[in-house]
Amino acid sequence: MFGGEYGKWADSARNSISKGYVASDDGMAAINVANRPLSRSLSVDIGGSLDAFSGGSFTTGIAIGTNDKASGNRDICMYYMLCEHSGIGYAAGLSISGTVSGGGVPPGETESKGMMYSGGLLGKLSASSAKDMNVNYSGTLSSGPGIGVYAGELTCSKISRCISEMMG
Repeated sequence: MFGGEYGKWADSARNSISKGYVASDDGMAAINVANRPLSRSLSVDIGGSLDAFSGGSFTTGIAIGTNDKASGNRDICMYYMLCEHSGIGYAAGLSISGTVSGGGVPPGETESKGMMYSGGLLGKLSASSAKDMNVNYSGTLSSGPGIGVYAGELTCSKISRCISEMMG
């Protein structure tokens, strides 16, 4: 019925349903999820952070990725993001960051939570991972001038405006 790797997986799921290994509703839900287009995004931003056991960061940038409300299922968004940090250590710096996300680029507000690690002397490297309210995971690497060592939790709020919104 289906071709390629998806076809093999869907046929296997259908067989598991018919043999009673998987509940019908669960199996059909899994097939429907697997049949949706993949959501992904890439973003680049600039920002700064200051941490002394607690602290925060501000970034602004541009993201390119999937958006099911946009023509062609692709969109470009500009955003700013504010994050609160709580953890251990002291660090301060400016950075250029790159992020890869398993989620698309929805317009409006998105909230996420995760972990971050940063450190350096006369230069700072930082890495973070987060999960948004739609259970999409993202990873970020940052580099720039800074000092200190810090590890902790971050809670972020991101506001995005996308081309699809502006085009109506």
